[in-house]
Amino acid sequence: MNLIQNATKYSDEGTSITINAVQQEDSILFSVADRGMGIPGDSLNRIFNMFYRGETGKQHSSGTGLGLAVCKAVVEAHRGQIWAESEPGNGSMFKFTVPMRPRIRRSTRSDSEHRS
Repeated sequence: MNLIQNATKYSDEGTSITINAVQQEDSILFSVADRGMGIPGDSLNRIFNMFYRGETGKQHSSGTGLGLAVCKAVVEAHRGQIWAESEPGNGSMFKFTVPMRPRIRRSTRSDSEHRS
């Protein structure tokens, strides 16, 4: 949801946002693309840092700088990866992968003892 909200927030009204999901060999690749203002290269490698807020160049200054950091934490907690591709003035595409098979926690002896 955060990626979609950001795409809407940083795009001009009436422009389209594209959301895709593609099954890969052992994961699913999701992408959210906009035709907004884009992200400068010097900011692109920092946007997933907590509290980082890049130059917006517009009135879109609300936010805490936590949204993308939270997205990264959630994706990585599910053993996935997240990244962004962008060209200033030509929009951004945020991509993330998540494995198709969840990690199954195997019970240990102490787990079964606690259930008794």
